[in-house]
Amino acid sequence: MPIDKGIPKWITASLATHFSEAITELPVIVSGSKMKTDDLSEYCEIRVDGPNILEVSHEYWRVYAEINVLITSVIDKNAYKIERLCGDVVSAFTSGLKIYKYGNTLEDDASFVMCMIRIDQERDFIKLSHFGQIETGVDLEQSTVEAHYVGYLKG
Repeated sequence: MPIDKGIPKWITASLATHFSEAITELPVIVSGSKMKTDDLSEYCEIRVDGPNILEVSHEYWRVYAEINVLITSVIDKNAYKIERLCGDVVSAFTSGLKIYKYGNTLEDDASFVMCMIRIDQERDFIKLSHFGQIETGVDLEQSTVEAHYVGYLKG
C-alpha cells in the first residue's frame, strides 16, 4: 500500500499550528498563504521543504522534512531585536513535533499520525542565519531559523 496522500498536507498544517501556538512574539505566516504583511512591522514565515519520503522496508516509511522560519523585522534603535525574535522562534523548535490529520476534508479528523523528531547529529542542529538589512533604503532585516526532522510511518 502506498503512503497516504495526505501526509504532505498534514505535516504542513500540523507545523503551522505548532509554530503559531509556540511563537509568542511574532505573527506566523505559512509560506504560500495570502496573508498580507504590508501593515506588519515584524513577522515570521514558516516553510517546509519536503517531506522527502523513503520506503525503508515493506510498507514502512521514513519521512524527512526541513523546517525553515524566516523572520522579518523593522530596523529600529533596539540593536538586538532580531536576535530576541530568533530566540522566540528557536524555542518553538522542540525535540518532537506531533503530526495530526489537520485540514478541511472528511479524512482530516485531527487524529494522530506520527511524531517527527529533530535530528540532533553534529551537522543537523538548529541553525540560525542572519542576513541583516535586506535592501538598501529599506529598513528591514531578516534572519532564518532552520532544523531538520524525521518520522516513521507503518503503511
